[in-house]
Amino acid sequence: ADRHGSLAVSPIMFTLTLFNKTARAQCKFWDILAYVPNLDSGTNKTADSSIGREISSAQKVQDEHVCLANALRQLKDVNDSGGIPMRVMGRKVNVMVWIHIMVGDISGNNGLLGSYNTYNAKCPYRDCSCAKESFLDPNATCTMIRKADIDRMKKDNDVAALQAASKHNIINAFDTIPTGNPVDTIYHLTPPETMHAINSGIVKRMIENIGDQIKSKKQPAAGIQNLHLLLIKRHSWQSERNASSRPSSRNHIFDTTKTH
Repeated sequence: ADRHGSLAVSPIMFTLTLFNKTARAQCKFWDILAYVPNLDSGTNKTADSSIGREISSAQKVQDEHVCLANALRQLKDVNDSGGIPMRVMGRKVNVMVWIHIMVGDISGNNGLLGSYNTYNAKCPYRDCSCAKESFLDPNATCTMIRKADIDRMKKDNDVAALQAASKHNIINAFDTIPTGNPVDTIYHLTPPETMHAINSGIVKRMIENIGDQIKSKKQPAAGIQNLHLLLIKRHSWQSERNASSRPSSRNHIFDTTKTH
């Protein structure tokens, strides 16, 4: 990392889904498959910052997918050659490999699907066609985006449809890389990370809905508030002692306008 905290490369780490949850939680069950260069590193912090600005967002995403295709192409090569010969429970088998899910942050996962990484995107979530306004409705119905839909937009060069879906017109690396879903490839294989999508999203809506029903009932409300205070106390035990953001215990958990 440079003095601005920008990483020059990002690692692609992997584990096997045949390991149980306890094993996958340990570092020794993970390894590094490849490093993908951060193509933005240094471009916006040099004397000639115009270099970084000349590259469009779509081109940056496309360049990233070129890197991903080269980093992950061995998975395709293994399957194309018939798999990995192994003996399992006394039987000779050929093991085929694929990507089951990709775990990352919002920005990184958006890039994997070629989605816009802007706060004002018409479709903020990469896997569905819900507009930003519908995210305020806790009972909203969701229409999932399918790979075939995006492929059809690209084939027709339908710029307006791609913009409405908040997708870049790129050649996606996962069109050829084997995944657990051969129909939709990387779509629906990037689960939301917990800090933003759950802690600051779903959980907040749950608290609002539950709070309206039970905050007038003293005993259940007190129990949830006590759990809230316990979680705040546990949060102070984290390793980042110098973190600038600390949760506050001054406000009741059901006061979601002030609770963080």
